[in-house]
Formats: sequence, C-alpha cells, structure tokens
Amino acid sequence: MHCNGSASCGASTQSFSTNWLRIQRSSARWCENGAAACGRRAEGNGYVITFGDTRVYIAGDTENIPEMKMLKDIAVAFLPMNLPYTMTPVMVADAARAFRPRILYPYHFGKTDTSELTRLLATEKAIEVRIRKME
Repeated sequence: MHCNGSASCGASTQSFSTNWLRIQRSSARWCENGAAACGRRAEGNGYVITFGDTRVYIAGDTENIPEMKMLKDIAVAFLPMNLPYTMTPVMVADAARAFRPRILYPYHFGKTDTSELTRLLATEKAIEVRIRKME
C-alpha cells in the first residue's frame, strides 16, 4: 500500500486486536532505481498478522529496510521482489536472513528470475522458499 506522506503511513505502533487476531502496521519504503540512486522516495505499509502464536508478515512495496530486519518470530513472510519499486533477489535474501521466517513467499516478482532467490537461500535450511507460478 502506498501512502505518499499520509500521517498514518509507516507507523509501526498502530494495531488492531481481537481475542484471536492481531494486525500490526509495519513500515515500508522504497527508492526508485535503488537506494544508491534514489530519484523518488515513497512510503507505505506492511502488516504483521498474528493468529494465536503464528505470525505472518506481508510487506508492502518496500526495500529491505532496518525495521523489517528487526522482525521476530515470523512463521510466514510475503516479500515483494521486482524493481524498480521493491527488492532484488539479493535484497530479499538479505532480509530473510535477518529476520528468518520459516516460510518465504516472494510475490510481485513479474519477470524477475526467482531461481536467483532460491540459489541465494539454498544453504538456509531453516527458511523454506516457496515460489508460486504467476499467471
């Protein structure tokens, strides 16, 4: 989700809870053409959804930002992988190594070579990469 300056955008402290479900907002940011040549910056949201003891992270359009790398106890992560507005396979692998989800689903990958991500994480036996065919 893109916010482009909204006051609630990227606020990691906002959450919604019921007896069995908690939804917590997390930050999401990207720089067009990568951080080294940031021509345009955008902010958005990601979400951590907790069902009982299971935590699922759904990143918005983002790079591998420090807030993402500080996540803990994530069972399943959905990370976007497609330039210019999200991450490269190297960035997704770096993020996954930092917060170590048990299952990783790259999404939004378009024509990005997903085999590069599986190769980069091949030695990370605690992280199962699941690639779904795009149609």
